[in-house]
Amino acid sequence: MPPHYLKLRGRGLRARLQILLLVVVAPLTALSIADYGARRSEAVAAAQAQALSLAHAIAGQQALLVTQAQHIADTLLSESANLPLDQCIQDARLMKQAHPWINNVNLMGPDGQVFCSSAERPFQNFSDRDYFQELLETGQPTISDFLIGRTNGKPIMVVTRVRATPGGGVTQVAGTAINLQWLEDMGRQMAARRHAVFLAVDRHGHVLARYPDKDAALGVGDVGRPLISTILATADGTADMADLRGEKQLFGITSVGDTGARVAVGLSKAEVLAAANIDFRRNLVAVLAITLLAFALGVAGLELSVLRWLQTLGEAAQRIAAGDRAIHLDSPGSGPELEAVAQAFNAMADAVARQEQELVAREERFRDLTEVSTDWYWETDETHRLTYISDGIRFVGMEMASLLGHTRRELSADADAAHWAIYESFLNNRVPFRDFSYSVRGPDGGMLHLEISGRPYHGLDGQFRGFRGIGRNITPLVEARQRLQDRDRLLTAILESIDQGIVAFDARLRLSIRNHQFLDLMELRPEDCPPACPWRMWRPC
Repeated sequence: MPPHYLKLRGRGLRARLQILLLVVVAPLTALSIADYGARRSEAVAAAQAQALSLAHAIAGQQALLVTQAQHIADTLLSESANLPLDQCIQDARLMKQAHPWINNVNLMGPDGQVFCSSAERPFQNFSDRDYFQELLETGQPTISDFLIGRTNGKPIMVVTRVRATPGGGVTQVAGTAINLQWLEDMGRQMAARRHAVFLAVDRHGHVLARYPDKDAALGVGDVGRPLISTILATADGTADMADLRGEKQLFGITSVGDTGARVAVGLSKAEVLAAANIDFRRNLVAVLAITLLAFALGVAGLELSVLRWLQTLGEAAQRIAAGDRAIHLDSPGSGPELEAVAQAFNAMADAVARQEQELVAREERFRDLTEVSTDWYWETDETHRLTYISDGIRFVGMEMASLLGHTRRELSADADAAHWAIYESFLNNRVPFRDFSYSVRGPDGGMLHLEISGRPYHGLDGQFRGFRGIGRNITPLVEARQRLQDRDRLLTAILESIDQGIVAFDARLRLSIRNHQFLDLMELRPEDCPPACPWRMWRPC
């Protein structure tokens, strides 16, 4: 038997039945996978919650440092600024010594020039710093982004407080520079105990602190990097993505107070899922063993009870396709199901034979009708060129061979007439049309008038294939109508030439004819008594 007989969409029926056997044991596999998925989800959720808790703790400590830095700046502004300059400088240096996380404390004038500082002289001018320009514009305290300190070259973040006049002008500014190394050490201590990664960025994505990679340059950043852009977009939440080293992490992300900075703590996803992966592999081995055993037994049973008989069924179908309409299947003797298939196949074979006989009879009837009819049947292709015309066309003296391959407009004697645009709109829109008439030259050079009706037809694939319909010769009808029109024109000319008024009515007293002498005599206008108008409706001028 040809191999395609037991195939469905390119796959053998044997393979499909084998897949069916696998489906039988699929629930066990599905349960194992579902359990694995649930364990993974639980492990991921727990790890993300832990990471977020760590992020909150680190962010809380950093926010506490920022608050302390604000208090120190307030103290410097409210108390030390009122002391003599030497005592103010001494206070600033004592504050720095008491708080090792402070890089420097400074008091500045509105021009940005430091006049009291924990640093050594000469004092710096910070009027060009963005945070200083911002507080001058707003009159409000600010917190800087990542900076490199000018006195010692260390990475810092500056917290400022402002003394303003009643009118809102800035008179003095106190700034506390936080050593970012201290922030990094705090984060590293908490993250290292839990084998976590830690990253802090400012509101512009510059790295303030990170662990591990402690020696990596601080202050660098790229908001286009997926991790940094995700951190900036998340005020408080979780993320599953790669860290700056490309390793998958389960991150908890939160904000550091109102500084605009973000803290992210990540736990290794591979380590989190390791236990769930071990259980899954153990369950998968057991499922595979059960599946292989069931598959082997099922294949043997299917081969003996089903597939051999299906091969016989395929051979019988091939014989029907080859034209053998007498083929019938014997009972398979393998149960009522295959018995029902055999009976259905035999019924199908009988139905195919009957339908083939009916089709032959219909084709004979159609052929007989088209051969004796003076009308004809026609078909066109997608480009509207004639592909078939029945024998009825010969009754008008035309041969099929001279018409095939041409469009009707090419064959017509009135190709420039306006009605062809209407006909072609039917074709282009693929809609049915009726009683379209046109003229052609007959074999003797005389004019023939034809009338056609048609509708679009489509292939089994639904694609447009062209038009088909019927045609008839209306030359006698057109010529008779022309003779009537000529006679009417002659009668009208005779009536108009008579110098007396003439009028005639039909049986329903509707105007049939009248000449202009009658209109003049009755003082009527042509529109007062048009043809077919009842005489009672005449309107005198």
